[in-house]
Amino acid sequence: MKLTCSGLSVSLFSSAVFVHFQRVMSSRQFVIDVIELYKESTCLWKVSDPDYHDKNKRGRAMDQLIELFKTKDINTNKDLVQKKSAHCEAPIEKNPIR
Repeated sequence: MKLTCSGLSVSLFSSAVFVHFQRVMSSRQFVIDVIELYKESTCLWKVSDPDYHDKNKRGRAMDQLIELFKTKDINTNKDLVQKKSAHCEAPIEKNPIR
């Protein structure tokens, strides 16, 4: 099926596939960005990090994660980000690397 508007002909199927592809890639990139930021913020998860016990630095790192999550959902809050980060930590705790 083709849609013609102002002399342009666009296939509805190809545009729908493109939109779906864009969403998938955007979601993948978001997950990659979250993982990279969390990995860089060692004060949130690495107990041996000197800043792990510094509440101010941990708070700033958490605020950065919250801001990243707000790019996807404006209603994101600290509780939601902490729950999501707990899911990242769980597999690490169950299967420690030796």
